[in-house]
Amino acid sequence: METLETYLQTWDTAYDNKSCRIPLFDLSKPPQLSLAQKQLFVKSFYHARGHFYRFLWYVGSFANTADEKKVVVDNIVEEFGGARRSHEQLYFDFAQSLDVDLVSEIQSEAAYLPFLKVFNQGHIDWLLTKDWNHKWAAFSAYERLDNIDYENLYKLVSSLGLDEKALRFFDAHRWVKHYEGASNSLLKIWELHPQSVKSSFEFIGAHQLQMWRNLSNLVLTGAG
Repeated sequence: METLETYLQTWDTAYDNKSCRIPLFDLSKPPQLSLAQKQLFVKSFYHARGHFYRFLWYVGSFANTADEKKVVVDNIVEEFGGARRSHEQLYFDFAQSLDVDLVSEIQSEAAYLPFLKVFNQGHIDWLLTKDWNHKWAAFSAYERLDNIDYENLYKLVSSLGLDEKALRFFDAHRWVKHYEGASNSLLKIWELHPQSVKSSFEFIGAHQLQMWRNLSNLVLTGAG
């Protein structure tokens, strides 16, 4: 009988294998980016992650128990960084290192291209139209991806010749333990409704990979 852990290990491996073949993350052919391409990455990637608060809002709003709500709140608290700089501030540091006016980008959303809007709205549509089991499983999948995606992203930004301060946003996300907080409730869902978990993880994984492919195409060729 397939266990949740066995399923997740298979899912992790399949996702990682596919993500590493995306040109932006392909270390066998490291991309040589111009300053303009680096700046485009800064602005467009911001929109791939900068709208996540909406995802958290809907998960927390539909949570059924105090424990589940606390997992979402703990996620938000961790984003604020405690006594340290918030993750938003760390991303501003990254943007500043490449002379990107992130305030202007947030105000204008000039780099918030259609494929990024589809990506973000796709998550919200899933949360609004699926039952709770699918909602929590999708949240768990998204959180689990941090450790895979940010390893790829950290390697990418490490190749840009930036100082340590500029890399802190990406380094911090390699080690976050957000999935662990969601895992207890996910296991309970798996025991009763494993297909809900599988369909949610498959959606999040495929949805995320498509966004990375589009982002890679945008940064490398100027066509999102």
